[in-house]
Amino acid sequence: MRSELVFKARTHVPNPFQLCRLTSKASRGLHGGAFVSTPQAINEAFEILARQQPVVKPTSLAGEVADLAA
Repeated sequence: MRSELVFKARTHVPNPFQLCRLTSKASRGLHGGAFVSTPQAINEAFEILARQQPVVKPTSLAGEVADLAA
């Protein structure tokens, strides 16, 4: 079921906008080269993202900017 794939991929890509972007790019790449339907390509993209290393959240630079301003 796709919702399970989304939740698995979400553990590795916590930002929903980034998850959408990565899934879109991956599914277009998978759909273009093979005779795969769009839903199959999207599911495969979620499976690939779920197997990847987690995306590291960027650290906040607010403290560093405040130090430079002082």
